[in-house]
Amino acid sequence: MERRNHRDEKIVQFVINCANRKPKPIRRAIALEVEKEFGVTISERTIGRYCNKANESTDIDQTVSSNVDICKASPEHLDTLMLTKWGVPDEVAPDILGDWRKHHERGEHEICNVYGKLRRNLVDREIPYEKAEALLKYEKRILEFDDTEARTNIEIMEAMRPWDGNTNEKLYWEEIRRRNKSTWEDMENSYECGFCEKRYSPMEGDSSQGIEPNTPFEDLPDSWACPACSRGKEQFKRMGE
Repeated sequence: MERRNHRDEKIVQFVINCANRKPKPIRRAIALEVEKEFGVTISERTIGRYCNKANESTDIDQTVSSNVDICKASPEHLDTLMLTKWGVPDEVAPDILGDWRKHHERGEHEICNVYGKLRRNLVDREIPYEKAEALLKYEKRILEFDDTEARTNIEIMEAMRPWDGNTNEKLYWEEIRRRNKSTWEDMENSYECGFCEKRYSPMEGDSSQGIEPNTPFEDLPDSWACPACSRGKEQFKRMGE
Protein backbone atom coordinates (compact mmCIF):
# COMPACT_ATOMS: atom_id res chain seq x y z
CA MET A 1 0.00 0.00 0.00
CA GLU A 2 2.86 2.41 0.82
CA ARG A 3 4.47 1.69 -2.56
CA ARG A 4 1.20 2.44 -4.33
CA ASN A 5 0.73 5.71 -2.40
CA HIS A 6 4.29 6.72 -3.26
CA ARG A 7 3.65 5.97 -6.93
CA ASP A 8 0.42 8.00 -6.83
CA GLU A 9 2.28 10.98 -5.39
CA LYS A 10 4.89 10.72 -8.14
CA ILE A 11 2.14 10.68 -10.77
CA VAL A 12 0.49 13.77 -9.28
CA GLN A 13 3.77 15.65 -9.27
CA PHE A 14 4.55 14.47 -12.81
CA VAL A 15 1.16 15.79 -14.02
CA ILE A 16 1.70 19.17 -12.34
CA ASN A 17 5.16 19.50 -13.85
CA CYS A 18 3.80 18.73 -17.30
CA ALA A 19 0.96 21.22 -16.88
CA ASN A 20 3.40 24.01 -15.99
CA ARG A 21 5.32 23.77 -19.24
CA LYS A 22 5.29 26.59 -21.75
CA PRO A 23 3.37 26.42 -24.01
CA LYS A 24 0.78 24.56 -21.98
CA PRO A 25 0.07 21.06 -23.32
CA ILE A 26 -3.41 19.68 -23.84
CA ARG A 27 -4.64 17.24 -21.23
CA ARG A 28 -4.68 14.36 -23.70
CA ALA A 29 -0.96 14.84 -24.28
CA ILE A 30 -0.30 14.74 -20.53
CA ALA A 31 -2.36 11.56 -20.22
CA LEU A 32 -0.24 9.90 -22.91
CA GLU A 33 2.96 10.93 -21.13
CA VAL A 34 1.69 9.48 -17.84
CA GLU A 35 0.85 6.19 -19.56
CA LYS A 36 4.30 6.06 -21.15
CA GLU A 37 6.11 6.92 -17.90
CA PHE A 38 4.10 4.89 -15.36
CA GLY A 39 2.15 2.34 -17.41
CA VAL A 40 -1.28 3.51 -16.18
CA THR A 41 -4.09 5.35 -17.93
CA ILE A 42 -5.35 8.57 -16.40
CA SER A 43 -8.38 10.61 -17.44
CA GLU A 44 -8.32 14.25 -18.50
CA ARG A 45 -10.66 15.09 -15.63
CA THR A 46 -8.23 13.57 -13.14
CA ILE A 47 -5.45 15.69 -14.60
CA GLY A 48 -7.52 18.81 -13.98
CA ARG A 49 -8.28 17.64 -10.43
CA TYR A 50 -4.59 17.15 -9.66
CA CYS A 51 -3.82 20.65 -10.93
CA ASN A 52 -6.62 22.18 -8.87
CA LYS A 53 -5.33 20.46 -5.75
CA ALA A 54 -1.95 22.06 -6.26
CA ASN A 55 -3.50 25.49 -6.95
CA GLU A 56 -1.99 25.40 -10.39
CA SER A 57 -3.46 27.05 -13.47
CA THR A 58 -5.91 24.79 -15.23
CA ASP A 59 -6.28 26.63 -18.52
CA ILE A 60 -5.15 23.50 -20.30
CA ASP A 61 -7.10 22.68 -23.42
CA GLN A 62 -9.59 19.93 -22.74
CA THR A 63 -11.85 17.80 -24.87
CA VAL A 64 -15.34 17.20 -23.56
CA SER A 65 -17.20 14.21 -24.94
CA SER A 66 -20.95 13.93 -24.78
CA ASN A 67 -23.46 11.17 -25.28
CA VAL A 68 -27.12 11.55 -26.18
CA ASP A 69 -28.11 8.75 -23.82
CA ILE A 70 -27.63 9.42 -20.12
CA CYS A 71 -25.45 6.84 -18.40
CA LYS A 72 -25.63 6.78 -14.61
CA ALA A 73 -22.31 4.92 -14.36
CA SER A 74 -20.26 6.49 -17.12
CA PRO A 75 -16.56 5.50 -17.13
CA GLU A 76 -15.53 8.69 -18.92
CA HIS A 77 -14.13 10.29 -15.75
CA LEU A 78 -12.29 7.14 -14.65
CA ASP A 79 -8.78 5.83 -15.20
CA THR A 80 -6.88 2.74 -14.09
CA LEU A 81 -5.28 4.63 -11.20
CA MET A 82 -8.70 5.35 -9.75
CA LEU A 83 -9.75 1.72 -10.11
CA THR A 84 -6.66 0.50 -8.27
CA LYS A 85 -7.47 2.87 -5.42
CA TRP A 86 -10.85 1.14 -5.12
CA GLY A 87 -9.08 -2.21 -4.80
CA VAL A 88 -8.92 -3.48 -8.38
CA PRO A 89 -5.54 -5.22 -8.92
CA ASP A 90 -3.06 -3.31 -11.09
CA GLU A 91 -2.80 -6.12 -13.63
CA VAL A 92 -6.55 -6.31 -14.37
CA ALA A 93 -7.53 -2.63 -14.04
CA PRO A 94 -6.84 -1.83 -17.75
CA ASP A 95 -9.04 -4.73 -18.89
CA ILE A 96 -11.87 -3.79 -16.50
CA LEU A 97 -11.80 -0.17 -17.63
CA GLY A 98 -11.50 -1.16 -21.30
CA ASP A 99 -14.56 -3.43 -21.12
CA TRP A 100 -16.51 -0.79 -19.21
CA ARG A 101 -15.75 1.84 -21.86
CA LYS A 102 -16.62 -0.59 -24.65
CA HIS A 103 -20.10 -1.19 -23.22
CA HIS A 104 -20.54 2.56 -22.64
CA GLU A 105 -19.66 3.37 -26.26
CA ARG A 106 -22.21 0.80 -27.42
CA GLY A 107 -24.89 2.44 -25.31
CA GLU A 108 -25.18 -0.63 -23.05
CA HIS A 109 -25.76 1.47 -19.95
CA GLU A 110 -27.36 -1.31 -17.91
CA ILE A 111 -24.02 -3.12 -18.02
CA CYS A 112 -22.27 0.15 -17.11
CA ASN A 113 -24.43 0.19 -13.98
CA VAL A 114 -23.11 -3.28 -13.13
CA TYR A 115 -19.54 -2.00 -13.40
CA GLY A 116 -20.56 1.02 -11.35
CA LYS A 117 -21.31 -1.28 -8.41
CA LEU A 118 -17.60 -2.17 -8.19
CA ARG A 119 -16.76 0.87 -6.12
CA ARG A 120 -19.65 0.28 -3.69
CA ASN A 121 -18.73 -3.38 -3.28
CA LEU A 122 -14.99 -2.78 -2.91
CA VAL A 123 -14.95 0.45 -0.91
CA ASP A 124 -18.28 0.76 0.94
CA ARG A 125 -19.01 -2.93 1.54
CA GLU A 126 -15.31 -3.90 1.79
CA ILE A 127 -15.81 -7.02 -0.32
CA PRO A 128 -12.51 -8.61 -1.47
CA TYR A 129 -11.86 -8.13 -5.17
CA GLU A 130 -12.28 -11.78 -6.20
CA LYS A 131 -15.79 -11.84 -4.70
CA ALA A 132 -16.70 -8.42 -6.13
CA GLU A 133 -15.48 -9.60 -9.53
CA ALA A 134 -17.65 -12.73 -9.26
CA LEU A 135 -20.71 -10.56 -8.54
CA LEU A 136 -19.80 -8.39 -11.53
CA LYS A 137 -19.52 -11.38 -13.88
CA TYR A 138 -22.75 -12.97 -12.65
CA GLU A 139 -24.71 -9.73 -13.12
CA LYS A 140 -23.28 -9.31 -16.63
CA ARG A 141 -24.34 -12.85 -17.52
CA ILE A 142 -27.87 -12.14 -16.29
CA LEU A 143 -28.15 -9.05 -18.51
CA GLU A 144 -26.42 -10.53 -21.56
CA PHE A 145 -27.79 -14.08 -21.51
CA ASP A 146 -30.62 -14.09 -18.91
CA ASP A 147 -28.52 -16.70 -17.08
CA THR A 148 -30.65 -18.39 -14.40
CA GLU A 149 -27.63 -20.04 -12.76
CA ALA A 150 -25.88 -16.67 -12.45
CA ARG A 151 -28.99 -15.18 -10.83
CA THR A 152 -29.06 -18.06 -8.34
CA ASN A 153 -25.37 -17.62 -7.52
CA ILE A 154 -25.87 -13.92 -6.78
CA GLU A 155 -28.79 -14.72 -4.49
CA ILE A 156 -26.64 -17.24 -2.61
CA MET A 157 -23.68 -14.84 -2.35
CA GLU A 158 -25.82 -12.01 -1.00
CA ALA A 159 -27.50 -14.36 1.48
CA MET A 160 -24.38 -16.18 2.69
CA ARG A 161 -21.90 -13.26 2.40
CA PRO A 162 -18.81 -15.47 1.86
CA TRP A 163 -16.56 -12.41 2.27
CA ASP A 164 -17.46 -12.20 5.98
CA GLY A 165 -15.29 -15.11 7.14
CA ASN A 166 -14.44 -18.79 6.77
CA THR A 167 -17.77 -20.00 8.20
CA ASN A 168 -19.73 -17.95 5.69
CA GLU A 169 -17.44 -19.14 2.90
CA LYS A 170 -18.09 -22.77 3.85
CA LEU A 171 -21.87 -22.25 4.01
CA TYR A 172 -21.75 -20.51 0.63
CA TRP A 173 -20.04 -23.44 -1.12
CA GLU A 174 -22.31 -25.97 0.59
CA GLU A 175 -25.34 -24.11 -0.73
CA ILE A 176 -23.80 -23.84 -4.22
CA ARG A 177 -23.23 -27.61 -4.28
CA ARG A 178 -26.76 -28.27 -3.02
CA ARG A 179 -28.32 -25.99 -5.63
CA ASN A 180 -26.19 -27.43 -8.44
CA LYS A 181 -27.21 -30.95 -7.44
CA SER A 182 -30.86 -29.88 -7.57
CA THR A 183 -30.27 -28.32 -10.98
CA TRP A 184 -28.76 -31.51 -12.40
CA GLU A 185 -31.56 -33.62 -10.91
CA ASP A 186 -34.08 -31.25 -12.48
CA MET A 187 -32.39 -31.53 -15.89
CA GLU A 188 -32.42 -35.34 -15.66
CA ASN A 189 -36.17 -35.29 -14.96
CA SER A 190 -37.01 -32.64 -17.56
CA TYR A 191 -38.81 -33.24 -20.85
CA GLU A 192 -38.31 -31.44 -24.15
CA CYS A 193 -40.81 -30.71 -26.90
CA GLY A 194 -39.81 -32.53 -30.08
CA PHE A 195 -41.29 -29.75 -32.22
CA CYS A 196 -40.00 -26.48 -30.70
CA GLU A 197 -37.47 -27.80 -28.11
CA LYS A 198 -39.25 -26.06 -25.23
CA ARG A 199 -38.19 -27.69 -21.95
CA TYR A 200 -40.60 -28.63 -19.19
CA SER A 201 -38.88 -28.37 -15.79
CA PRO A 202 -40.55 -30.31 -12.95
CA MET A 203 -38.82 -28.01 -10.46
CA GLU A 204 -40.37 -24.89 -12.04
CA GLY A 205 -43.73 -26.28 -13.14
CA ASP A 206 -45.79 -24.20 -15.57
CA SER A 207 -47.55 -21.22 -14.01
CA SER A 208 -49.17 -20.31 -17.35
CA GLN A 209 -51.33 -23.45 -17.08
CA GLY A 210 -51.65 -23.64 -13.30
CA ILE A 211 -49.00 -26.33 -12.84
CA GLU A 212 -47.33 -26.00 -9.43
CA PRO A 213 -43.54 -26.28 -8.98
CA ASN A 214 -42.21 -29.79 -8.25
CA THR A 215 -44.82 -31.44 -10.47
CA PRO A 216 -43.35 -34.45 -12.34
CA PHE A 217 -44.04 -34.63 -16.07
CA GLU A 218 -45.92 -37.89 -15.57
CA ASP A 219 -48.42 -36.09 -13.29
CA LEU A 220 -49.33 -33.41 -15.84
CA PRO A 221 -52.99 -33.59 -16.94
CA ASP A 222 -53.71 -34.90 -20.44
CA SER A 223 -55.03 -31.46 -21.37
CA TRP A 224 -51.62 -29.86 -20.73
CA ALA A 225 -49.90 -28.56 -23.87
CA CYS A 226 -46.53 -27.06 -24.72
CA PRO A 227 -46.64 -23.40 -23.59
CA ALA A 228 -44.58 -22.39 -26.63
CA CYS A 229 -46.14 -24.25 -29.60
CA SER A 230 -49.33 -25.77 -28.05
CA ARG A 231 -48.39 -29.34 -29.02
CA GLY A 232 -49.61 -32.09 -26.71
CA LYS A 233 -47.70 -34.12 -24.13
CA GLU A 234 -47.02 -36.86 -26.67
CA GLN A 235 -44.58 -34.55 -28.44
CA PHE A 236 -42.30 -34.45 -25.38
CA LYS A 237 -39.34 -36.72 -24.74
CA ARG A 238 -37.18 -37.06 -21.68
CA MET A 239 -34.00 -34.98 -21.88
CA GLY A 240 -31.00 -36.97 -23.10
CA GLU A 241 -33.01 -39.85 -24.54
